[in-house]
Amino acid sequence: ANLKKMIGRAPAPLGNTPARRDAVYGDMWFLVPRGAKLFASEPHPFRDDDSAPPVATLQPQSPLVAAGTSCDLVIRMHYERDCTLTTY
Repeated sequence: ANLKKMIGRAPAPLGNTPARRDAVYGDMWFLVPRGAKLFASEPHPFRDDDSAPPVATLQPQSPLVAAGTSCDLVIRMHYERDCTLTTY
């Protein structure tokens, strides 16, 4: 019963039954490639690119650095009791 609560299904071969998607523990890693544009505010959820206005404004949002990131960034999201983000 406890395993079912943790993984979201009865223990058995996975088959077509999806695993649990609402729990994250440990580390997740993300690669932000060189040249990616970073913004100070959350973008509008339906933006196609940085020419569309961000949430709650009517003006296009400028990236923090016009050319984008100067190198690849590796981001570690560590979740134990709290979430900690570390950029390398």
